[in-house]
Amino acid sequence: MTNADATKASDLIVAAIKGNDLKLRRGALGIVADTKGPRMTRTMVDLLDVLSTDRKAEMIVALGTRADTKAISSIIAYLKSKDAVIRNAAIRTTGKLGDVRVVKSLLTAADSPEFETAVMKAIAGMKGDGIDAVLIESLKYRNLRQTAIRACIAHGSTKAVGDLLKLLKDRDADVRKDAWAGLGALADADDMDSVMKAVVEIKQAKDLTFAAGAIKGILSRTQDRGKSFQAVAGHYDAATETLKYVILDLGAVTGDSTALELERNALSSRNKELYIRALRALAKWPNKSAAEDLLTQAQSASEMVDRIIALRGYIRIAGLDSADLSVAERIKMLKTAIGLAQRNIEMKLIVSALQHAKSLESLDMLKKYMDDPAIGAEAQMSAANLTWILRKEHPAEVAPIAAQLAKSKNKAVADRAKKTLGKLKQTKAN
Repeated sequence: MTNADATKASDLIVAAIKGNDLKLRRGALGIVADTKGPRMTRTMVDLLDVLSTDRKAEMIVALGTRADTKAISSIIAYLKSKDAVIRNAAIRTTGKLGDVRVVKSLLTAADSPEFETAVMKAIAGMKGDGIDAVLIESLKYRNLRQTAIRACIAHGSTKAVGDLLKLLKDRDADVRKDAWAGLGALADADDMDSVMKAVVEIKQAKDLTFAAGAIKGILSRTQDRGKSFQAVAGHYDAATETLKYVILDLGAVTGDSTALELERNALSSRNKELYIRALRALAKWPNKSAAEDLLTQAQSASEMVDRIIALRGYIRIAGLDSADLSVAERIKMLKTAIGLAQRNIEMKLIVSALQHAKSLESLDMLKKYMDDPAIGAEAQMSAANLTWILRKEHPAEVAPIAAQLAKSKNKAVADRAKKTLGKLKQTKAN
């Protein structure tokens, strides 16, 4: 294409973008987005200043799609625009086209929740060397500090952990809160001892709450939860009583042998508050290792409320898919729980848990409760779910119970049972 032809084509595109024909304008913007080369970039950048607000935003997006980094110097100016549509478009495009040099400009643009969301998304998608370094450097500046912390989280800047630990001593409570959030998102097992040393030095109750959330986040993310919790448990003896409560609460996140031993020691202590914390943690345990401890407490705790908490935790584990229990173990636990339950609320939990013991024996147990006025609704729902689960292996046994449940006044139960009957009929026909 000759220079004259290129100029004529550019003039036509400019006219279409300025014009009122929506179809033509969109077509022209599509050409801008797809056409490579510095000539088009210069022409469209020059056009930006004279366009109306909506068209200016469209042009900024189109320039971002072209991926020509030469446009970035002009687009950065719109990061300060008072128009939300233009500024959001500039943020997105700056994130696409920019490199390490635009990071601070983006951080500065995040001066409201709306724009911060866009900035975090833009920074999260940025690639290239040096971005982490600029984000970490930005932590030094008070006007950028909190935004930079959140940007480190968005970008996954694990190198910021050391600097975040230093910010835990910042005089601003909001900065400390965000720093703990950053550690919860970015720290790992190798950082846990340093994190716990910072926790031990906490003076403010609110900060301890933030710290607990951060530690829980680390424990939930790390691949080696055992190693992480060992670092936590290593500070237990020297901890204040309040921090001991936090550590006991966190034991349920990992559920490993170190955590279980800590909870057992607290259960046997003469400190009633530590006992309560440990019992509540065991009631949330993620595996079967706490089942016997809970059963013991459900049978012999001195106070009714503690026996109830323990029994509920025991029932919960019996129905927990991740508990690694056999069907026989689940049924045995739930039969034991039936013998201990004195209230309908616990019986409802038991019949709901029976659907996770996937056997005809569980279904027979549920049949006894389906017409019970107090727990019948839960028993019917559990039975309806169980008939669906067992339909392939035990169609003959499941069919009459599903037929009975299909007449339930509970629509969810009836619909579930009808679905099971439909599948059974379909299988039989085939």
